[in-house]
Amino acid sequence: MTYDAVSTQFCNRCQTPVAENDAVYCRVCGRPHHTACWDSAGRCSTPDCPGTATVRMQGQGSVIPPPPPVTAGRYGAYTPIDGFIAEVGLSPVMTNGWNAFRNFIPIAILGYLIVTIINTIVGYIPFIGPIISILIGGAMIGGEIILTLNILYNRNPQIGDVFFGFQQYGKWLVAYLLWLLVIIAGAIPAIIGGVIIGVSAGIMGAGASFTGSISAAGPAVIALGSLLILATFVLIAFLTVRWMFVFYLVAEDYNPIDAFRRSAEITEGRRLQLFGISFVIGLIMMSGVIACGIGVLFTAPLGMCMMGALYLAARNQR
Repeated sequence: MTYDAVSTQFCNRCQTPVAENDAVYCRVCGRPHHTACWDSAGRCSTPDCPGTATVRMQGQGSVIPPPPPVTAGRYGAYTPIDGFIAEVGLSPVMTNGWNAFRNFIPIAILGYLIVTIINTIVGYIPFIGPIISILIGGAMIGGEIILTLNILYNRNPQIGDVFFGFQQYGKWLVAYLLWLLVIIAGAIPAIIGGVIIGVSAGIMGAGASFTGSISAAGPAVIALGSLLILATFVLIAFLTVRWMFVFYLVAEDYNPIDAFRRSAEITEGRRLQLFGISFVIGLIMMSGVIACGIGVLFTAPLGMCMMGALYLAARNQR
């Protein structure tokens, strides 16, 4: 769906004509509003639309997402841009991701580079670096995902999108902290396994070398600890896939709790398939390391577009 300066479009709130240079569009449903009407309501005027953020289109022929179908879920669902293959499979996901990425290669690469530089600099700050990383981690992830979704929807993506997460800082921080708790919970078996091996080795091999202490712990204890550590990888993989779309849903104005619930619904019954597809996408993203690391600047944002395409295809089917 396209709008230009000649086409007549009506404000979603007051139902009077709105000029292109005075229009803002809901990031969720894409419907136009007068700037003053949006500011007055503070959110989208479409019934049941949770949109609280806008995007302003520039120039003629700006492309915005079409309204969600009435029969869709609680918050509706985007219809992907023309040419999008709405299938959950490796080939269509890679095709969709590449088709979107190639239209905005400079923006996608620069956005990824900006986020990477900021995270790297913060990581090197002595003492408080890890704390700052946690505090800004959600907003940075949010900005990068918002940019990715705008690329996939051909929705006037801008470099500034990578900082959009800070405009809704609270919900991104909550989503990020909840995600960290999920990962920590998944690591509990490994922690227990390590403690069992460590305590047994300490008790049974006091004064011995590290190797001797581990041997003294006994095969049964080592086997139990190893199984618990292995269970950690399985549990984390399960939890990661179950809630792999949380940040994408938060970017589409779900609150963090509902985002976890909705992600579980979207992934239900096909988590093994989603794990396999995301694993291959991860290999594609890491393949840039082969080119002296610099290739990651190309493969990482490409992989993010593919992951976004996977989300869109999966969400449109549920």
